[in-house]
Amino acid sequence: TNTWTVKDDCGNTSDTFTQVITIEDTTKPIFTGNLPTDITVSCDAVPEPAIVETSDNCNSNLSIVFSEIKSDIQNECATNYTLTRTWTITDCSGNTSSYSQIITVRDTTPPTGTAPSNIANLQSIADIPVGSPTDIKDALDNCSENVNIKIIDSNNGGSGCEGNAYVLTRTYTLTDCAGNKTELVQTFTVENKVSVTAIASNATCFEANNGSILVTNSPGSIVTITNGNNEVVGNTNLPAGMYTITATSSVNNNNQGCTATTTVTITQPPYGVTNVTGEACTYDSTPVNLLSLLPENTPATGIWIDTNGTNALQGNILNALGLALGSYTFEYQITDENCRRSIMLNLTINDDCRVLACENIIIHNAFSPNGDGINDVFKIDNIDQTICYPENTVEIYNRWGILVFETANYNNTTNAFDGTSRGRTTIKQSDGLPTGTYFYIINYTFLDGNDVIQFNKKAGYLYLSK
Repeated sequence: TNTWTVKDDCGNTSDTFTQVITIEDTTKPIFTGNLPTDITVSCDAVPEPAIVETSDNCNSNLSIVFSEIKSDIQNECATNYTLTRTWTITDCSGNTSSYSQIITVRDTTPPTGTAPSNIANLQSIADIPVGSPTDIKDALDNCSENVNIKIIDSNNGGSGCEGNAYVLTRTYTLTDCAGNKTELVQTFTVENKVSVTAIASNATCFEANNGSILVTNSPGSIVTITNGNNEVVGNTNLPAGMYTITATSSVNNNNQGCTATTTVTITQPPYGVTNVTGEACTYDSTPVNLLSLLPENTPATGIWIDTNGTNALQGNILNALGLALGSYTFEYQITDENCRRSIMLNLTINDDCRVLACENIIIHNAFSPNGDGINDVFKIDNIDQTICYPENTVEIYNRWGILVFETANYNNTTNAFDGTSRGRTTIKQSDGLPTGTYFYIINYTFLDGNDVIQFNKKAGYLYLSK
């Protein structure tokens, strides 16, 4: 209230004038500075309430009231909601101002965890363990205390055998209450590597059942050996032949297995056959002991087989008398050191022992020693049959009676008159004799019908032409 009184110099005083001024604060206080704006944040990133700055035209000591309201909680999950923050300022006159910040809280971060290590080289599908949520040891979420873990298994359809591995893929799906998901993958690989090797020990003899097979197979596998007739056999006391060795290892609980196969061949020595030859005469009445025709030190305990069915063999003794000329085979079967073998005697039946009548001495009275290979020597037929004509001498004379050739045991080939001088005269032996007529004298012995040696002589003329 303002009062004015006027007084003049005379001391006169005016009436009092009063002015009443009424002061009222009607201006609202204000927010100053940078106010927090509306934001969207993750549940683990909600900021602390901001410190706001205020101002008032009249009052410096303002009352600030802060409130925070959570609303719009989604799917009963406390990690998704709307947070409304309100600051209200009031001056002493009761003037008020408010400011609100809307914070949208959203959980967009998936849970975390570590997949179990992959497992390889399993030998059986049954070795794969059943999955459990506890396999994930470090499942965490930034907002949710509880993480739901779901397990799904799938496989590639492989057999689980080498070259076609069975791969099970186990997927762990981690989910928080906001529906954020993380997939962790673990694999199990089953590859049953069955192996088998075999070494054959061969039979020691032909048709002997003493071969064997040494088998090495992978642990846990079962071995089956089959022969060429698909018969299951053992690995010892085996004859020669091809054998299939199969190793089988179970890969699941349905009796399905992986196999490895190899083959070996047990060999045997060839049947021992020795070929020998011999001969006998169909005109000889003396029996032949066939053992005498076999190699030295051949055991005498064998068995003879008359392969041609001659019916001339009794034990070791062959009666060749009357057998047709030709070749016959007699098999001698023996056993040496527990191995059978045969000696094949190829016996030729001939008539060499037959005594034939002697043929007559025939003298050719001309020849042409010109080197053409035809009629080059003085030919005396049959004089070379020494059984009939044991001894002979030949003398050749020229027309003057000079001896130009003489020899004993004339044989028409290596010892024969070829037109060169071989006499006891002054004629040089290496000279070829001229064309002309010569005179021969042939003396020879022979056996008569009583095997008595007789002497005979033939003489005549011989013409030499060149």
